[in-house]
Amino acid sequence: MARTLSTINARWIAALALAFVFLLLPGPARSAFSGMPLSSRGVAVFFALVIIVAFTCIYRPTRAVRARTLRALAVLCLLKLVLSQFVQLEGWRGEYWTSATWRRTTTVLKRATFMSSSGVRPFRI
Repeated sequence: MARTLSTINARWIAALALAFVFLLLPGPARSAFSGMPLSSRGVAVFFALVIIVAFTCIYRPTRAVRARTLRALAVLCLLKLVLSQFVQLEGWRGEYWTSATWRRTTTVLKRATFMSSSGVRPFRI
């Protein structure tokens, strides 16, 4: 079955886009696929993907990516998204307080809030 150049390019673009999505989805901490923000290993994988994209743009691929490879990447993205909800956070738990009002006699404190992959919470790990 002959593949046209547009089909070959579309499948490569889809495969690379799924690879970027897989890299940026939340995952286990301190791994190359930890998600945003990227770890140092994640940055290395990100730049490797950027180099692959650059070479794909310069030297057009002659073979299409198989449809089962695209499906496998999509399933991996879905699995990572679902399983990331069950990853346990590890490390020290820190709660921070900031001053809401400064007065000469008393200072009123309020708890600081932080954004995380699971939402807003009053502590940081």
